[in-house]
Amino acid sequence: GLWVSPDVFNKFKAGDGSFNKDITNEPRALLCLYNAAYLSIHGESELDEAISFARHHLESTSGNLEYPLSEQVKRNLEIPYARTLKRIDAPYYIAEYGQEQTCNPSVLELAKLNFNLLQCVHQRELKDFCRWGNDLYEEVELSYSRNRIVECYFWSYTVHYEQQYGHARIILAKVFVLTSMLDDTFDMHATLEEAEKLTEAIQRWALISLWQFCPIMSYLRDGLN
Repeated sequence: GLWVSPDVFNKFKAGDGSFNKDITNEPRALLCLYNAAYLSIHGESELDEAISFARHHLESTSGNLEYPLSEQVKRNLEIPYARTLKRIDAPYYIAEYGQEQTCNPSVLELAKLNFNLLQCVHQRELKDFCRWGNDLYEEVELSYSRNRIVECYFWSYTVHYEQQYGHARIILAKVFVLTSMLDDTFDMHATLEEAEKLTEAIQRWALISLWQFCPIMSYLRDGLN
């Protein structure tokens, strides 16, 4: 993203430099301030102060708020918006938008259709991906390696969830699976000497040595096919 000066938050401050108490009467604005402040970078003390100020007042007023704002505050106090997985939280947003006075029924229906369409796409992908992963684990026969097929797909899903990125999503998930296998080889199977040799081979990217050293490396070579 682009760097933005924290000076833009000065409009929320009083003459003595403290945050204006008037904003505490607007819980929605206070929540926006709280979430925006979490986009800070190291050393921006003004935003650290904004987080502390907004959290304190949101916690003190959360019990008096009406739905859906009350749920939004509760959820963001647990995990700030900037740190959430937007696609995972989409059902909350859709349900809460439906309760807003300004809700546009057409927009709400479109959001539901979009979510359901993508959900079907992801379910089909996961089914095919699990078949690929199970075949790989069966062929490799690494008894010490954890089966993390669904977990690896979830990781890639959080990076690229849009329908048009299906190929990238699957490739990334396969990389995660193969990396997990290699990680387990280091952590749970290889001796110190074997780990050192494997590390050296990887650093030199001596492909022939890798294939000869560890059977799993042939799947790192072929697994993305």
